Amino acid sequence: MASSWQRLGSTTLSSSGDTMDLTITAKDHLKIIIHTIKTGSVDNTSFRFNTDTGNNYTWRVSDGGGSDSTQANYNYLRIPFANADCFSEVRIVNYAGREKLIGMETTVIDTQGAGTAPERTEVVGKWTNTSNQITAVKCWQSGSGSFDTGSTMTIFGTDDDVLGNVYPNLTNGAIFEESDTGKHYMFDGTSAWNEM
Repeated sequence: MASSWQRLGSTTLSSSGDTMDLTITAKDHLKIIIHTIKTGSVDNTSFRFNTDTGNNYTWRVSDGGGSDSTQANYNYLRIPFANADCFSEVRIVNYAGREKLIGMETTVIDTQGAGTAPERTEVVGKWTNTSNQITAVKCWQSGSGSFDTGSTMTIFGTDDDVLGNVYPNLTNGAIFEESDTGKHYMFDGTSAWNEM
């Protein structure tokens, strides 16, 4: 099981722009939280890891729970969505020497107001580069507009724990009864159980 999540980095646009970049410490599991606010036409949000521009990205996408489509051998990973403000959570298994498995969920505001429910997009993908772990994430949009001021990307990470024997922290005077003999023992507070 993974240990506690750590915030590895965050960036917020102070003016409109097309790109958000973060360099992070390598961790076995990553979670990327992205909130993009559009200005003008924002067609798609794309990702690239460790500046890898090779055709090492593959994904499958479903909009609104409908039938899915696949894209293979691309030089980026994309979250396709309508020209709208979006909130995305990207989860990545980031083991060195293995393909990086990716799961994404995006909530899309197509129309403002309570009269229209948001849309959803689900993406599963992989980055097939096995030479190392992800330590840099580039997020950009390809439309004629931009991400607006306040758009943000935050990355969290955690490593797998490898735990040895974990002993309980017992206080001096703790009592133990053997179920087969009925004998009682008292803990001395450091390392010994003494028969009572």
